[in-house]
Amino acid sequence: MGRKPTFGTTSEGKRKRDLGWKENNGRFVQHRFYPSGDRSTALLREHSLQMLWDCVEGRWTRAKMDGLVSSSRPIWTPNSLAMGLAICKGEPTITIHPQLEGELGCPGDDSEALLLWWATWCQDFGGLKCFRMTLAQQQAKEAEAEAERKVKEAEAAESYFQTFKVGSQSGTLGQVFDAYSAWVTKTYRSTEEAGKPSVRGNNLLRQVATLKSHHAEVLLGELDGNKITELCQYWCNRPSGKKVARYSKNMSYSLARTLKRILFWTEGQNFRWRLPKGYRFPVLKVIKTDTERAQLAGKRHVDTFTLEDLCNLWKYADPVTRVFILLGLNCGFGPMEIRTLQEAERFTGIHPHYSKDGNFIFKIRKKSGVYGEWRLWPETVAGLEWYKTVRHASDTDYLFIKRNGKAMVSTTSGGNPCDDTRWRWDGIYQRAEKDGVTIKYLPFKFLRKTASTLLRKICGGELTKIFLCHGSPVGDNLMDVYADRPFSKTFRATRLMRKKLLPMLRMFDQPFDKDSSPVSKRIAVSKVAEIKKLRAEGNSYQKVADLVGVGVSTVKRYCK
Repeated sequence: MGRKPTFGTTSEGKRKRDLGWKENNGRFVQHRFYPSGDRSTALLREHSLQMLWDCVEGRWTRAKMDGLVSSSRPIWTPNSLAMGLAICKGEPTITIHPQLEGELGCPGDDSEALLLWWATWCQDFGGLKCFRMTLAQQQAKEAEAEAERKVKEAEAAESYFQTFKVGSQSGTLGQVFDAYSAWVTKTYRSTEEAGKPSVRGNNLLRQVATLKSHHAEVLLGELDGNKITELCQYWCNRPSGKKVARYSKNMSYSLARTLKRILFWTEGQNFRWRLPKGYRFPVLKVIKTDTERAQLAGKRHVDTFTLEDLCNLWKYADPVTRVFILLGLNCGFGPMEIRTLQEAERFTGIHPHYSKDGNFIFKIRKKSGVYGEWRLWPETVAGLEWYKTVRHASDTDYLFIKRNGKAMVSTTSGGNPCDDTRWRWDGIYQRAEKDGVTIKYLPFKFLRKTASTLLRKICGGELTKIFLCHGSPVGDNLMDVYADRPFSKTFRATRLMRKKLLPMLRMFDQPFDKDSSPVSKRIAVSKVAEIKKLRAEGNSYQKVADLVGVGVSTVKRYCK
């Protein structure tokens, strides 16, 4: 299938293409080209015009770094515009006039300067094979031959920098890492805490520090295609770190991607370096060990909790964690969605579009920027209302806060995300271990995967993607432009999913009451139940303590 043309037609039937910029009476306007020939020929010439403009932009960017331009954007110079007109007409040759007014870096009559100017010109526009370029001055034939020799040397070395090497001015790889860290610090700012980098920014800073500690100092001029491939392959082989014998597969892949991002970023900065001409990054294929492959054998692709696991998690969770569990199953929320939930995102009453009465959450997911709606179960509503009664006074708009009154979305002094969700989640497993109960350990975010797995069996993939706030639930990026998402269908699906979870939800009549919740990690839940039972039978505090094997103060604390 051919490429779709981007040119239009005039009232006379001529093909036209508005491309690039030029100055006209003090303002920038686009120049209009008229590619000639039949449709296929015009399409090829329009493609060559686009390649020519890309070369003009690249030449303007490098000239700006050297302080040779005064315009605020790339514009057509006399010679580059003449080349564009030659492309439209299909002319086989074009004569270049270096001394024309308005040409970048006009060399004048200096033969040495003319030699350098013509070499850079051939390097910038030498990739255009649709015509042959020649200098206007007969006396410059020697300069032209010398320039062609240098261009061939540059192509043989596959590096622009081999022709125009500036030594220490190009910088080193370590200086690039430092400059990128400074850029990340300025760019990725926290929207909640002034003067602090965001969580994403802190992750990037740690990755850059890891990259810098693993790669030796090297001049940018030495970074040819083979060297860049070697740097990327280093991370695909999963090297060892300071605290680990071998980096994980995901960590190695993230570091390799960050290295690629830094090298792309370097091209637009004040470093006289760019990627080798025609270079393509290798496919990042991180190796797996034989042990890892053996562990994956026979496993399902997605790890989820069974109903028995969910019941045990519910049994050993404290009231706040039970609210988090309900949000994870009812709405597919992960830790970030819970941290950023605000009371203003809750809605109680008749739905504005579906005429359904109930409690809802209307929220834009922070990771994907996709809008979602969820109808809350009665247990979820009860949990949120209970939490509001025990929530500490705070001026933040976020619903869930830490013990110090700050929002859970805030970061620690070291710039790390809040771990309230994690330590509450780990507390469940510690309490279960005291009772000798084994629960398959999966992070909190796997509640979201468990809910989506149950939902997919009920209503299929499209509604599950809507439930998860994915960007393109039907594989069509334009569907959301023409039609609303059927949230009412996801409401019915989550109601059916709730029926499958009733054994968990009905374990306690009052799941947020302290009598039905574990209150300590240091004593088993079964012991707490035994203490309350013996005390209810009329035994003294001392006798209960002797029978259970705990202190009298412990018995009094749980029998208030």
